[in-house]
Amino acid sequence: MTLDVGWVAPIIAASIVASVAMIACWASGLRNRGQERWENSE
Repeated sequence: MTLDVGWVAPIIAASIVASVAMIACWASGLRNRGQERWENSE
């Protein structure tokens, strides 16, 4: 039985997009939190 790549590729692509989006949101959250702390310290 051969593995059909037609349905594997979209799943892999979706998981990659999801992980990249999660990292981007997490990074922007850290950046925003850092800016707020910087502004409050002044």
